[in-house]
Amino acid sequence: MFINIIKAETACLTGHRPRSLPWGYEESKESCKKFKEKCKEVFSGAIRYVINTFLTGMAEGFDMIGAEILIELRKTHYHIKIVAVVPCLGQELKWKPQQQKRYHHILEQCDDKIILCKHYTANCMNERNLYMLKIQVFV
Repeated sequence: MFINIIKAETACLTGHRPRSLPWGYEESKESCKKFKEKCKEVFSGAIRYVINTFLTGMAEGFDMIGAEILIELRKTHYHIKIVAVVPCLGQELKWKPQQQKRYHHILEQCDDKIILCKHYTANCMNERNLYMLKIQVFV
């Protein structure tokens, strides 16, 4: 099933990887908890405004954190669609096992998956970003 994406009602998530976040992979740190709460507020505001579809780039770091927050919001308060925009098949294969499990858990809960390349290329991450940018502005 493919989700009908309406540009004016769609936002995209992509951002820093763990190595560029103050807490790295340690999401139990207080700074990460505060960041997640702020994201929840921002996403809730966007949803109240008119956004009902979110595209996530599915990279480690902000992309997956944001997707998990949206999944939580959808379960408790909102009817929103979450679409994974995967740059290439197997992008997660070099990640740590716990991150791979997290990635697949998020994918299972997405309403749709858009896979842009069958194999990794030097440009596939940029192609993913350009694809999402053509749909809408970034959150």
